[in-house]
Amino acid sequence: MFTPPSHWSRAGLPGRPSRVLKTFAPHQAGALKLAQRYGDALLCARHRASADGAQRIITVEWVVAVEPLRHRQTMDAEVAVRLDFRDRDHRVALQQAGARWNAAAKVWQLPRRDALRLGSAAWIVE
Repeated sequence: MFTPPSHWSRAGLPGRPSRVLKTFAPHQAGALKLAQRYGDALLCARHRASADGAQRIITVEWVVAVEPLRHRQTMDAEVAVRLDFRDRDHRVALQQAGARWNAAAKVWQLPRRDALRLGSAAWIVE
């Protein structure tokens, strides 16, 4: 982890309000040495001016992890809830929340937000 030198104050930290002078791709002249250092992980290098304009600050943007994209499940999305037919209390609660019975699939359908609010998360059929 990067630890800034002790002579950098919070206000004068080189990454703090600074102006980007130029952005370089890894194959461009302003980033070639950094490309050798960081390899394929380097996305770009930025040359910045410090807040007072007295220093050039070179920053890099690089890949630290590649993970599969997981789509967020929106709370408004419809989910299917399958209950045991004898669970009358939950069935009544679902009906009162406006859930609709899908006879073909034998599930109750309602927004995810309502299903979670009613404590039906364990019965959500994905």
